[in-house]
Amino acid sequence: MTHGHPDKRSEDSRQHPAGPPDEADVGTAADFWNDRYADRVWSSQVNAVLAAEVGELQPGTALDLGAGEGGDATWLARHGWQVAAADVSAVALARARADAERAGVARHISFVTVDEVFAGLGLVDADWITEVREVRERIGSSPDGRVGQLLDNVIRVRRKP
Repeated sequence: MTHGHPDKRSEDSRQHPAGPPDEADVGTAADFWNDRYADRVWSSQVNAVLAAEVGELQPGTALDLGAGEGGDATWLARHGWQVAAADVSAVALARARADAERAGVARHISFVTVDEVFAGLGLVDADWITEVREVRERIGSSPDGRVGQLLDNVIRVRRKP
């Protein structure tokens, strides 16, 4: 169960071995997250770690991968940033867009799918600085109920000057 909704992945995910996702798993991930976001999941407030990390920076362009319901993207836009908010869940992106419109900042945010982001980036690794700012350990469960240790990483990626 996920917020009162049956977890459609339960049976299918037990049949697939652990490993890299195949094309079928990508569709399943979107289905899972769309179901997860059927009800509001987060408060739509900015993540405190993000606010602390970017508060010292001059506004520019930000990519919010895993934007979910858009709290971070809306906060960034309110503080002068141009934001590309990407998520695998169309449900979450629709909610994020509606919240940004209510906040009057939707014109500063493009809402895109994760596939659109990666297809259009054409990044060269040597042009970027990647800094691991913080690692947080926690216990979590997968959609099929398996429990495990998770590491959440706060990573700052910036173009080299």
